[in-house]
Amino acid sequence: VQGSSGGGMSNEQAELLRQRYKLDEPLLVSYVTWIKGFPRGDFGYSFGERSDVWPLIDSKIWYTLVMGTCSIMLMVVMSIPIGIYSATHQYSIGDTFFSALAYLALSVPGFLLALLWIYIGVIVLDIDILRDQSQEFIGKPMSVAKAWDYARHFVPAAAILALASTAQLVRIMRNGMLEVLNQQYITTARAKGLKESVVIRKYAVRSALNPVVSVVALEVPKMISSSILIGVVLSVPTTGPMFLRALQGQDMYV
Repeated sequence: VQGSSGGGMSNEQAELLRQRYKLDEPLLVSYVTWIKGFPRGDFGYSFGERSDVWPLIDSKIWYTLVMGTCSIMLMVVMSIPIGIYSATHQYSIGDTFFSALAYLALSVPGFLLALLWIYIGVIVLDIDILRDQSQEFIGKPMSVAKAWDYARHFVPAAAILALASTAQLVRIMRNGMLEVLNQQYITTARAKGLKESVVIRKYAVRSALNPVVSVVALEVPKMISSSILIGVVLSVPTTGPMFLRALQGQDMYV
């Protein structure tokens, strides 16, 4: 692997790896040795970084998980109200605006939005938006100003990651609401004299949420793959750039 990717290691390092993973034993023995290390956090050795794999992952996985979780929360919080509004105000100016915005968000890839944000932040607003914090706060103790700087770098990246999935959920929520609003039990609830807000909140939204919940689960792997390019473009410390370098360098354990 190292030879084909242009790298190399000393004979001592190679011998240590042979002993550690029993590479001169039969393939099945080497494989079982590698698998047995998983419960201890031994995921192998990174040839490119000259380090064990777990410390590399551990330094970036939490930022990735927090960003992914916040993106999913943002996606749900934005898509459900917009979908409800579009369905209850069908063909209105607001519905047309949100529908056009949803189609635009679906058609523009995340990395292009990240590039546009870099242009707006650096050229137009003249602020440091790359990485997870500005240069002036690196190595400084935590403070209100540093926390705000973290948020200023974190929120746009999470929003960009969530935008395409949000647009898809808006369409699903809108279509689900339109289908439910034409059901007989909704007509019956209105005929009983219930307020329209109660009919929407208590009966229509509950039924329309079912497909949305299913799609949210399917969006998780898509967001993970999208975070790779967004992480590379914005230089945020997610696992994406590390994973891309491992693919390019054939760093198989990573």
